Amino acid sequence: MSVFCQTDEYTFQHLTPDQGLPNAVYSVIEGSKGFMWFATINGLYRYDGQNFKSFRYQPDDSTSISGNYLTSYLFEDKDSCIWVGTAADGLNKFNRSTETFRRFKHNSNNPGSISNGRIVKLYQDNSGTIWIATKNGLNKYHPETEEFSIYKPDPNHLISDANNILSMLVDKEGMFWIGTYNGLFQFDKEENTFQKLAELSRIQSDYKYISFRDIAEDNEGTLWFGTNCGLIGYNKESKIISRFSHQENDPGSMIDNDILRIAINPDNGGNIFWLATTGGLISFNRKKEYFLNYIHNPQNSYSLSSNILWDIYLDYI
Repeated sequence: MSVFCQTDEYTFQHLTPDQGLPNAVYSVIEGSKGFMWFATINGLYRYDGQNFKSFRYQPDDSTSISGNYLTSYLFEDKDSCIWVGTAADGLNKFNRSTETFRRFKHNSNNPGSISNGRIVKLYQDNSGTIWIATKNGLNKYHPETEEFSIYKPDPNHLISDANNILSMLVDKEGMFWIGTYNGLFQFDKEENTFQKLAELSRIQSDYKYISFRDIAEDNEGTLWFGTNCGLIGYNKESKIISRFSHQENDPGSMIDNDILRIAINPDNGGNIFWLATTGGLISFNRKKEYFLNYIHNPQNSYSLSSNILWDIYLDYI
């Protein structure tokens, strides 16, 4: 994992297996108690600034985490509970006082169980409701019963790219946006219905499919989508769509089109976006519309440790 330090030059410090962290990290957050949390290929790791503590699946302990392959984005809810999703073994809720986990796994014989074992992302809306994106549907968590309601953009098909939920955001106006493996939807939480965004249909016709992997909203209310086809901006008032992608003959364009994560820096008017991609780190100036690209350089020990970046966490300390 690489840690970015902003000085007169851009350098990266690395947390490595030598320090106790596996070399594949899929998500990172700072919890409200001051610890850093890392979802990895081999369990959950907590970091106090000096040492790591690992939480791994133990086959003889039902209160351990349900699996070690953690590809979901970590999430802390408004009650300071850490939630951890896995690649195939469901969802986990971490109990800080006992350092144990409550497991939520898919059970085909239980309609109230989570809809799929592959957890992608979690989101909590202003009402406190927790929503879980999975490979097969959107889930609403009911804490009083510890059960889930399931909603699908394409309910008529058992397997559908539209039901593979990748991203979620409730915007400043309260609209719930759902990004999927193949398409973008608005979800009405009152009617429990999905509506595909018509304005993006002409863009989708240019590609075989568009995966909406992350959604962010800037301070002007413009939505930004990280996709497999580059960065897409959508002005909800004017309906204007902006598209940015890698251009083969333009070294000043973004280095890679496969955007996994968008982080908007609130400094400088929120004009600087950081993009995690499969080809390196990108800094995007929204106002000036230019890109700075950062990639691994084997000759420079202070460069990125890898060009495949799964997540970005902005630390304002």
